[in-house]
Amino acid sequence: MTEMFCTDQEEPSYEIPEPDSQEASNRTQRRTLRTRKKLLAAAQGMFCRRGVDATTIEEITEQADVGKGTFYRYFSSKEDVVLALMEDMINRLIKLLRGSRKAPQSLQEVLEQLFDVHARFFMNRQEDFLLLFQGRLLLKIQSDAISGLEDHFGRYIDEIGGQLTRFLPQTLQPERVHSLAFAVVGMISGFFSFAMSGTETNDLKANMKLLRHAFVFGCKAFLVDLV
Repeated sequence: MTEMFCTDQEEPSYEIPEPDSQEASNRTQRRTLRTRKKLLAAAQGMFCRRGVDATTIEEITEQADVGKGTFYRYFSSKEDVVLALMEDMINRLIKLLRGSRKAPQSLQEVLEQLFDVHARFFMNRQEDFLLLFQGRLLLKIQSDAISGLEDHFGRYIDEIGGQLTRFLPQTLQPERVHSLAFAVVGMISGFFSFAMSGTETNDLKANMKLLRHAFVFGCKAFLVDLV
């Protein structure tokens, strides 16, 4: 009888597949992004509660539940974190400012759109508002305390200035338009700071129409008088 199995037959070999390098790379990138976002969220919360100057890197890493060495793999300093937060915030604001469905046809309409965009942004991202307008970042921008901060904020001011320009006298110098845009941002800061101070979210939403009217009326009168 012919033997069906041979004892000296080679064991079948199974090739172990190499891990997909692309998949591993994607996992690493996702993990890196998650850690960076966690650090930024922790820093933003601490900056809003304690202020940028008072917050330490140790407090940020403790809040994010990561080691100090991990922090320095992503950011070179606390100021580097501030710049990253500012860049993200400004990019989001500019995207919203450019995304208006209807092109304004008058100074009043452009002011209404500016108010609506900021209202939507700051109602949904109140920590961004607190950091930018109540966290003394504006003072740091004006004093150039953090190198590069003014560049990010300047893009925001330029975007607002560009939207106002169509309805301002064409003889105005760019420096004047920039100053007016900065003044409008100051009024936005003032209105929302006043509105959000000790006001419940539901009450703020209910009063938004009144705030909008006051902002547009005040800004329009201010711009007309100055130009």
